[in-house]
Amino acid sequence: MLLESLRGTSIPMHQSQPLPPCFHGRIINHIHPQHLGRCFDPITALASREGWLALFPFGQLGATWWDEAGMANVRGLIRAVKRECNVDDDRVWLGGFSDGASAAFLYGMVAPNDYAAFVALNGHMGVGSLDGNLPTYAPNLANTPVYAVTTFDDPLYPARVMRRTIEMARSAGAQILYRELPGVHDFDYADEELPRIASYLRRHPRDPFPSRIVWEAARPEYGACRWLAIDQVSTAEPEAWHRDFNVALPDETVTVGFFPDESHEGDGVLVGGLSEGDTAARDMRLEPGDVIVAGGGRPIRTTDDLYDYKTTLERGGPMSLTVVRGDRRLLLEGRLPEPGAYNCFKRELPSGLARASFSANRVDVEASRVGAFRILVHPDMFRLDQNVVVTVNGKTVRDAPVTPDVGFLLRNFLENRDRRLLYVAEITVTPE
Repeated sequence: MLLESLRGTSIPMHQSQPLPPCFHGRIINHIHPQHLGRCFDPITALASREGWLALFPFGQLGATWWDEAGMANVRGLIRAVKRECNVDDDRVWLGGFSDGASAAFLYGMVAPNDYAAFVALNGHMGVGSLDGNLPTYAPNLANTPVYAVTTFDDPLYPARVMRRTIEMARSAGAQILYRELPGVHDFDYADEELPRIASYLRRHPRDPFPSRIVWEAARPEYGACRWLAIDQVSTAEPEAWHRDFNVALPDETVTVGFFPDESHEGDGVLVGGLSEGDTAARDMRLEPGDVIVAGGGRPIRTTDDLYDYKTTLERGGPMSLTVVRGDRRLLLEGRLPEPGAYNCFKRELPSGLARASFSANRVDVEASRVGAFRILVHPDMFRLDQNVVVTVNGKTVRDAPVTPDVGFLLRNFLENRDRRLLYVAEITVTPE
């Protein structure tokens, strides 16, 4: 939903509204909302029935869900809606299909603060790391619940493979309700599943001040979860309990290795650009500007026709495309890359891990490779007329009062537009 349409919505100002941002799949070169209605229409109907606001950001190459431009756009849109509407800060849920589902997992691992729960439909937990080069960690999914669905015959993210990522994340403490359904890579199960999802979301408002947080980060811009923020990672040896949760997965996905130009209006699929690396497109010398009109002798008029042709192919096997290049019609032949294996998450940087809890004006932190961290202070967490005690790995590092800072409170609110998380101060800790 665009902000202009929100301005025309009648909302009682005394009643705050839940807000579920919904991420589409198929991150493409050009935005064509008409291609996305199959996912958005059922969500719009659900939001209307439930009395929710609904926000539909658009992503594309150069502004995907897992690069800074796309992520900044989402942050800005949520804050813009909060300025315009009376949003319930504890009922902002994020969900999506395909690439959008992969993004839901990503936000749970790097930027959960705005959200009460995530919905990931036919997605892959590792895409934000693999395609976005972001450091992601399964233990972080312990802080915000996830509703995840995969389907048995999905050629991109089949249940038999994706369940291994779910099992890995659960072993790390992730809160995931996981369902496997019949079907391929589509949203045909919407009518059956959306009422379940709505019920799940209603049962999962945000806990703004959880008594326990587990958070792992390699970069400070992704170091914050609720009232805890890791600002620096050290080069020390990790603690014995600091385990890296990852899983090896088979690489069976059939990808041609090009980006379609969705602005093309005639029959066929226009090649907008080629992917990097060892791809079938490069093997068969496909070129930008080619119009694919057949695959394996089957006519291809739309990207859906190309998708259907890809379902007949196997990694390591041959493929052929008929293209129109200028005034010539060419048959291009090549082979798909051989099956391989890959890790769900990339590991290029050392990470720090903190397990923190608070009770009775005391914060206890188990820290591994954490060079510095902050605790954000809210009056609903601590009594400000008493000392706040902080321990790190069993050693008391602070026992002193906290002085509220109105300037800090205002800066925090203007940045986040979150009326529930009106922190009044922060405590900075540098473990020895």
